Amino acid sequence: MKEFDTYNPLTAIRSAIVNKNREQLMTKAIRNFTIPYGQLIEVRVNTEEGKILLEIKLKGEIEITQIAVYGISLSREKSYFSIRFKKIKTSKPWLNTLLENYQQYIFPDNEIRTPRNFMMDYYFFFL
Repeated sequence: MKEFDTYNPLTAIRSAIVNKNREQLMTKAIRNFTIPYGQLIEVRVNTEEGKILLEIKLKGEIEITQIAVYGISLSREKSYFSIRFKKIKTSKPWLNTLLENYQQYIFPDNEIRTPRNFMMDYYFFFL
């Protein structure tokens, strides 16, 4: 006979809160990361699906660029958080080509590191 896990509402609530706070941390980090490159129009983080969708008006561009980041995860290191990812696709063919050829140089280890000051706001969610 197969055993079934029992549903624990407290575990489900805690998990939802942790995911929401991870999404808020990632949103804050992305907003900070994109400042030098243009105006962030919208960002949607979904940790359950492992993706980030954003729209940004890049400096010097007329049209908004859509960016999808797949395979995301958040990790905590001693002095920073990092958003790790597997793949980035954009609405601009030239930018996709750039990423295909140079992603390992632009994003070493496929990660975006957050500044040290992000840690204190969210540290307790990763204990």
